[in-house]
Amino acid sequence: MCIATVRNMTGAMKIRDALVRSGIKAEIVSVDASLTRRGCAYGVSFPCEKEAQVKRILASKRMEYGVLIGGRNGY
Repeated sequence: MCIATVRNMTGAMKIRDALVRSGIKAEIVSVDASLTRRGCAYGVSFPCEKEAQVKRILASKRMEYGVLIGGRNGY
C-alpha cells in the first residue's frame, strides 16, 4: 500500500472520499511525523498500482497532499 500524506483529518477525509467515489480502495491512516517533510500526521492509503490514477484524480480536484510514501519516489 502507498500513502498520500495530508496536513489534517479533514483533508484526509476529502481525499479518501474522492478516491472511494472513483472506485479506489482507500482508508485514513496515522503517519509518523518523522516520515514526512512537513510533519504531517495523517495519510490516505491506497494500492500502489493505482498511484498514477490517484495523482490524476487529486490533481483534477485540486486536492493537495504532502509526500507519497511507498510510491515511485521510494520514500
